This record gives sequence, structure tokens and C-alpha cells, in this order.
Amino acid sequence: MRRAMEVLDGLGPQESKDVFPNPIDHPYFGQIFLAGALRVSGYPNLLNPSMITNGTTNTSNALHITEMLWLVPRVLIGLLAVADTFLIYKIAERRYNNTTVALIASLLFAVMPLSWMTRRIFLESIQLPLILSSILAAIYLKGPNEIRKNGIHASTQNVNARKQITLVLLSGIFLGLAVFTKVPVFTMIPAVGFLIYTNVTNNTNSITNNKKIDNDSRHRLSSIFRLNAAKMKILGLWFIPVILIPLIWPIYSVSVGYSFDFWLSRVIYQGSRLGQSPLEAALYDDFTFDPVFITIGLAGLIFAAVKREYFLLLWALPFLLFLYEVNWALPFHLVPLFPFFSIAAAVMIVDIANKIGRLKSTIGRLLPFIIISGIAIFGLASTIMLITTNINSSFFEVSAFVAQKLSDDNTNSRNSDVLLLGPHPVWGFFWIPKYVLNENFDFRMVDAQHGFTKNVKNAKVIMISDSRFARTISKDALKQSLANLRTIYLNTNPEATFQIKPFPYNATKYPYINLDASRGYGWWDSKYKIQVRTNTQPPSPSSSQSISTATMTTAAATTKATQVIEKLSDAVKITAPYKGQQVSIGKDFKVSGTSIDNSTSTCSVLVNLNGIKPNQNAVAAGPGGPNDYSKWNAFLNSKYASVKQGNNKINARINCSDVQGLAMHFNVRTSVNVLGVP
Repeated sequence: MRRAMEVLDGLGPQESKDVFPNPIDHPYFGQIFLAGALRVSGYPNLLNPSMITNGTTNTSNALHITEMLWLVPRVLIGLLAVADTFLIYKIAERRYNNTTVALIASLLFAVMPLSWMTRRIFLESIQLPLILSSILAAIYLKGPNEIRKNGIHASTQNVNARKQITLVLLSGIFLGLAVFTKVPVFTMIPAVGFLIYTNVTNNTNSITNNKKIDNDSRHRLSSIFRLNAAKMKILGLWFIPVILIPLIWPIYSVSVGYSFDFWLSRVIYQGSRLGQSPLEAALYDDFTFDPVFITIGLAGLIFAAVKREYFLLLWALPFLLFLYEVNWALPFHLVPLFPFFSIAAAVMIVDIANKIGRLKSTIGRLLPFIIISGIAIFGLASTIMLITTNINSSFFEVSAFVAQKLSDDNTNSRNSDVLLLGPHPVWGFFWIPKYVLNENFDFRMVDAQHGFTKNVKNAKVIMISDSRFARTISKDALKQSLANLRTIYLNTNPEATFQIKPFPYNATKYPYINLDASRGYGWWDSKYKIQVRTNTQPPSPSSSQSISTATMTTAAATTKATQVIEKLSDAVKITAPYKGQQVSIGKDFKVSGTSIDNSTSTCSVLVNLNGIKPNQNAVAAGPGGPNDYSKWNAFLNSKYASVKQGNNKINARINCSDVQGLAMHFNVRTSVNVLGVP
């Protein structure tokens, strides 16, 4: 949304380094498309957004307009998801000449809980209809009577040459635009190229048009890859837009002042940046979010391999291999595979149903309808449970409050700079005051990786602090840029504190675990707070305006860090032995403790003595059974490590699939010092 609003404001599709530290991370079509669609709708002026900062506007109206500023683009993305569903239906129907496969595939995509990702404002959501349109155009190169299930098909009629070239070019243009949206989709070139080569009509060879192809897989493979000059020319024509359209990215980037070497270095960095987010972690997260969809999707992949469905294999395997090699895959990065999972699962389900139907004719006739009904009811019920749950109200409240505060500061400080500082979630809404309300301020993202060195002596500062931010600057030893942040923090006053509303359901159970990837601010912890701070004089309660859940507070700017920085809750604790307890040297002993884990989560507890590795696995002792580490015990024997005379340190940490995310809101490590005695 930020980059789309920059395009709407006439700033162009290439973001500046002053706004984002790595402006060359993705091509431009996402922001261009979104900006164009919003411009046609009259956004944002149709919502009268100036009412947010109008002094006569009440709190509820400001909050409502803020929510609507998000809703309109979300509706647009939702319409793209509807188009995706239609395209999946047509692809499956045309490719397999089977309306049952098409109906099941489209239903899986439309109603399964994981598909909510296609309704969010991701580049993948904009990219997906382009990929599907490219595939559909390639499939339509064959007439419907030429299609035979699960194989390479004999041609019985010619497609008009002009129509054929049009479809080839459309397929290439759509795939080129998809790559121009986000680069990893170049891995779809083998799948669509395979369709182009095998589906295009070879008018120069009447023998291949009339010959019935052997069903043996080896003969089918040789027929696919037997090079044909006419087909290769058509394939070359298809490649022209696939290659030329993405080249707009480096050409335009160089034209606005970035060197080609800088562009290339940033692209390489984007594909090889440090960090550990492997493909298997993304698959595990998606499986946790929606085990039914991922299970039948992966089963469909195996089924496609068994049945030698090369189109489906070429769709999935290059993309998965690329993400595996890059080693940076997040759950939403797998969105381009969701249609594949849907179609592959549908093919598998129908094939199995047909085999059962041959054994029992009555069951065979009813089974597809039973399967379709079951999928629709289950998926729709799960999705309704998700979309009717409000978890981001605090996100909108903070956004509206900050917009109002920025407007006040710009009104009262025309001769001073206004600076907004905040952690990563602030990226999600700072575009509203910056580009919708046209407030004059600078934004800097500040966290453990992005410190701050700018001189703020004459600036009006608005700082947004959450648990992650407070944890970062509360450490004893800080590099200079983070030490500067702590100084700024201590010289600001709390203006408003937003209390997160408790989540009404068990967030570790299906389908609500899906919402972990949709959180605004730490919804799982009702103790979590967001604080808006400024370096202006603290307001008096009688003259302050606040959002409904904000509580206005005041504090002296000179309060010590240990007093103003909120202490994070402990995710794990050691209850025995206690601090300073005497422990016999050279003897085995037991360590006990508690954690925030329960029987439905996937955490464990690791313990060590004096930092000696390997860590020892604790044993669950909670009431929920062998996976419940709400209580735990660890037995440290002398073969592992001996208690030495004098001071000894027992360390424990909780180990979860998303321990980095957990560490933003809890202390995931703890320790106790004990005294070794003879």
C-alpha cells in the first residue's frame, strides 16, 4: 500500500532510499496495478480522509475512516481472489475435460482457511491471477475435443493460426507481468513453456496431427521433447514478452539515478540475505495453519508424480527448489502453489472416487457429490470462524491516534521537523498520514537491526514503543545507534497507552492458529501494550483526546530506563533449585520449572549447566500429558556435567517453531545461580 500511494502521489514506482533502506527489492507492477485500480475508484478522496484530523471529528468516526482506508484495497484484492477461483475452474475443466475436477479444485481454493492469504495485500495476491491467466491461455491453444485426461493428446482439429499467435502472446504477456510483479515466479517458465510447446498446433506436419500417440510413458516423453522447428518458433515468440517486460525494472531503475551495479547488488542481496527461514519452516507453518489443505495438496503432488502429470510437476518442483536454495521462505511466499495444491488434490480425489465407483456403482455416483459437499461445508465453516474474529482493532486505533497527533504537531510546529519512530508494524500504517493526509514528517523504522543516528535536537519526535522495541533498548550493552534510541526514549513522554484486547478463543487450535500470520499487534497476550510517546510537554487529562481504548498517562522524561521500560513476561521459569540454593558437587540433581506451553502447542524446554553443550531435554510434567511443558523436569547427571564448587549457573530456554516471534513478546531464556558445596 505504501508504494501504491507513492505512485498515486506522482512519486513514481521506484521508492527512494530515504524511505526504505533497500528500495530495490521487487519490480514495479504490484504498486502500478494497485495504484491504477485505486485511482479509477476515486480512492482515497471518496472516503473524505481529512475527517480523521478534523478537530470536530469524534473518535469513532476517525477510527471508522481509518478502517475504510484499509477496507477498499482489501475488497479489490478480494475481487482478484474471486477471479483466481474462476481461472482455476477453467484451467482444471479445460485441462482435464472434467467439470467435477474443476468444481472440487475451485472449491478447495475458495473455502479452505489458508486461502485467506490471497485476500491480503501481498504481491503474491496481485501476481496469482497473472500466473493463472498465462496458464489458461496456454491451455486454450488446444481445442476442447483434443484434450484427453492425464496424457499427451492427439490433435483432431487445428486452431486458427491468428488465434493461436494471440493466445501465445497473451500467455507470454501475463507471465512477463507476473515476473514483473515478483521475481521468483520465473520458475513457472518450464510449466507454461511445456504447455505452449505441447499444445501448439503443428500445421506443417499432418502426420503428427493424425497419429495416435502411444500411452507408454517413455513414448509420451519422447513425443514431448522431440524438437520441432515450427513449435520452437512459437515458443520463441512466447519468450519475447516473458523476457522483455521484466527488463523494464532495471532500465527504469537506472533511468532514475541508480547505477546498474547497485541494482544488481540489491537484487542479489534480496535473494541471498542473511537469515534462517527455510522452505520446510514455511511448509510447516502453512501445515499448522491449515493441515487439511496442505496434506491433500502434498498428497496430490505425490499422485501427480505417480501418474506422470508433467505439467503439475513442472509447476511445483522448480518453485519449491528455488525457495529451498534461497533459504528464505515465509508462509505467504507459497501462495503461487495454492492453485496447484487445489488442482492436484482434485485430480487425486476424482481418480480415487472413480476407482471406488467401478467397484460399487451407487457409491461411485454419489461419492463426488459427498466429497464436494464435505469440502464446501468444512472449509466455509472454518473460514467464517476466521473472518468474523476481530484481532486488529488496536492496530487501527494506534493508526488513527498517530495520524491525529502528527496533524497536531504539523499545525503547531511549522518551523520544526517532525519525526516518527517505530518498529516494523508501523510500516503497516504510516502511509496513511504521509500520503493520504499529506502530513509533513519523516519516518524511520527502528528496531534491533535498524538503530538511529540522526540528530533530533530540533525535531518534534513521536515514538511508538511496543514490547519488542522495549526489549531491544533495555539491554545493558548496546551499540551506539541503539544507545541513541534509548536516549530518545528517555527524553519522551507517554501520550497514550493502548491495551491489547484478549483473544476470545484458543489461538493454538485450528482454525484460529491461522490468525497468527494476520496479527496487527501481539493479540495473543492481553498484557501486551503499545505506547505512543512524544518529546513535547505531557498533556493534562482534561484537555487530551484519545482513542476509546487508549489511557492517557504522564511521566517525567528523566525517569530511569529500568522504570519506564516495560518488563517482558517470562515464557519459561526455573522453580527448583532456587536462587542461591546449595547443591552438592559431583552429584546428580533435578531441575524443575514452568512455561507458557500447553498440550496443544509445539514447544519444549532445553536446560544446561554452566553453558555446557549439548543442551539437555526437559521432560514434560504438565497435566496435559507428554507434550505439556507447562510444568517440566530435567535431570542433570554427572556424566553430562558436574556441579563445581562455588557459583554455578543453570540455564533454561523454551524452544518453539516460532521462537524468534515469541522472543518479541516474552523472555524465552531464564537462569538461576546455585552454590556448589562439598
